[in-house]
Amino acid sequence: MRELNFDESNLAERWKYIKRNLKFLGVWEEVEYKVRETVRGTIQTIVLEEFSQKIGRKKYGRGEGNYRGGNYGRSLVTKYGKIEIQVPKAPKGKRIIYSVFKPHQRREENYDKFVVLSIMLGLSGRKQKRLLKSFTGASISATTASKLIKNISEEVRNYRQRELKDRYKYIYIDGIWISMKEIGIKKRPLLIALGITLEGKKEVIGYKLCKGETEVECTGFIDDLYRRGLKGKYLKLVITDGSKGIINGVNQVYPYAGIQLCTVHKLRNILRDIKEKKKHRKELIKEASVIFKSEDKPKAIKRYKRFINKWKDKEDKAVRTLKRDIEYYFEYYNFPRDERKSIRTNNVIERINREVRRVTRRIGYFQSSESLDIYTYLVFKERSLLIEENIKKEDVPFILPVKKECA
Repeated sequence: MRELNFDESNLAERWKYIKRNLKFLGVWEEVEYKVRETVRGTIQTIVLEEFSQKIGRKKYGRGEGNYRGGNYGRSLVTKYGKIEIQVPKAPKGKRIIYSVFKPHQRREENYDKFVVLSIMLGLSGRKQKRLLKSFTGASISATTASKLIKNISEEVRNYRQRELKDRYKYIYIDGIWISMKEIGIKKRPLLIALGITLEGKKEVIGYKLCKGETEVECTGFIDDLYRRGLKGKYLKLVITDGSKGIINGVNQVYPYAGIQLCTVHKLRNILRDIKEKKKHRKELIKEASVIFKSEDKPKAIKRYKRFINKWKDKEDKAVRTLKRDIEYYFEYYNFPRDERKSIRTNNVIERINREVRRVTRRIGYFQSSESLDIYTYLVFKERSLLIEENIKKEDVPFILPVKKECA
């Protein structure tokens, strides 16, 4: 049996192969026609119904000042192919805006997004045209493709520079390492800040590709949040991992906010530093984790001291790891009991990081920071994590395709 290879280099050719086989079976034209006609019929019905509602007259209806003046043809490129519809002419002096397309729009929005992603994946203009024409029967010019990239880049820039409202009680800050093609391929940290509003809503309030996790870089990133309006009036706590750069940056910019370091990261580090893993691993980790599950702070400190006395001679390295910066790991006890579980770890932002990492890992590396900025923005947009008042209502989330390498 012949094995099919669907990588991006020959995706258009393989799609032609599938279509050729379906045509051979005599079903392709019928399937293609029915899908396209269903889409066309749905759009046509919506247009006619909205026209009738907005002029207050059904088809063949009569009324003073509101009447139908014939139709005009209009084409729209969709992911199902190019369709033709008839749009009723509006009465003189009256303009009608339809929900299914914008004025002068000739392509479906998701089609444009697919074009942008194909460029980000490194497809040449020739390959891009072949791919789009194979799937939809239509393609766009290189000039139009460049305009689409420019538009979304502008959207990303505006979002990252917008003014922030001072309405966050918790901020999670974390970084993931991304491979960038600079002088050779080098890993650099992408810092992400996730805010929790007073109403409990999660919003990505900033992200930046840094040169390293140094104090200068981290402080600059956090100071940018302050400069854009997040003064910290309601900010109670910043949750992060054990990065010294982030800790020092928070202390400089928001000196009166508490800092909670992730207890899960602490337990992982302790586990790493156990010398006699077969002998002590299970018992030691169980006793360490119980510390951070205590009912209150005095009980946690009591268990902490008991742990130190018990293990300081048997597992001195693991004990030193637990003692390091321990004052930052008990901060969550100063907050309501029902909120402690979510603020004692970095899990809230870790789940978001995994979504970003899922895409970036399969890509391999990025050629430029602009490519990474767009990809990251689209991931946040798909997960509905962007601040709503800055996003147009008609924007539709979509799934990112992936590739082994990004040009």
